[in-house]
Amino acid sequence: MTVINALKGQIPDFKKDEQGVAMIEMAVVLPVLLAIGLGVMEFGNAIYCKHLITNGVRDGARYAAGRPADCACDTDIKNIAMKGVLSGGAWRVSWWDDPATEITVAYATVTNDDGSGNKLYRGGATIPIVTVTATVPYQQLGFLAFFGLAAPTLSVSHQERVFGVR
Repeated sequence: MTVINALKGQIPDFKKDEQGVAMIEMAVVLPVLLAIGLGVMEFGNAIYCKHLITNGVRDGARYAAGRPADCACDTDIKNIAMKGVLSGGAWRVSWWDDPATEITVAYATVTNDDGSGNKLYRGGATIPIVTVTATVPYQQLGFLAFFGLAAPTLSVSHQERVFGVR
């Protein structure tokens, strides 16, 4: 009984004591602020990498559009998409370095007719189209794994009408 009576006498003192309140508030708020800040950095990095990959795929498709549809220039297209130049150069994204499994180049033809006899494009009865597609697993900074999320796969595709050698 004496211990309970001793504690009852100290409880009103806890209501008046404000020491350590800021430290407890900081301990509660800091993890939330860190999660938000690091999450913004992770998603910002993913968006930036997708932007770089998109620009590379567009550049590769534009290069392919200026080449004959039957050219064997897939390696050149992949180099332009990944590095911005035909040979050498730095990677657009440092971890995007496997062109064999991540970039595809496909040619197709479409009928140059809207169904009523009007041509859709200047040219013949069929128009060659090149499609460059990149599917790249995102190399995360590590923050998504903290929440148990898997790294996303960044997929980009771009089509251009092939007009041949300029």
